[in-house]
Amino acid sequence: MNKTKEAIIYIIDYFQKNFAPKDLGKVKLNKILWFANRAYMYKHYETITPNDFIKNPRGPVVKGLDKILKELEANGEIHSFNIQKGDFIQQSFTTAREANLNIFTAAEISVIDETINQYAKSTAKDLSDESHDESWEATKDGDVLLVESVFLQDIQKATLDNIDAN
Repeated sequence: MNKTKEAIIYIIDYFQKNFAPKDLGKVKLNKILWFANRAYMYKHYETITPNDFIKNPRGPVVKGLDKILKELEANGEIHSFNIQKGDFIQQSFTTAREANLNIFTAAEISVIDETINQYAKSTAKDLSDESHDESWEATKDGDVLLVESVFLQDIQKATLDNIDAN
């Protein structure tokens, strides 16, 4: 069982039941996976899903996401549809089944739920902007972004006051 596929189905199903499928586009799906994996890494020192994330001009993208989504759709597990969102066409999703939660821990599901609820009302642009942190800035397009970069938030930049104190 592929945890990334099941996490995608879980997120789509969560939106389907608690919000609206049109509120979850491919960009937001990517960002929820990114932020959930980072939040879980910060708490538990490991990721929820095994896939790498690649730097894209709009932020982190699950490596192979298009292929995963096409497989899920070909198997009849999800359905994609396009809607107009301002000046953009957004690819959104519905799911035909619930995710297999047996492959997740309660802590993993809890972090995914927290992440969904934190970002459900955010726009894809807002989430993309938020994902453009120092690690993203320092990585070349197409290169792997390290989820472990979440620990950089604990590092305080030196100030002149810090330097003068020594």
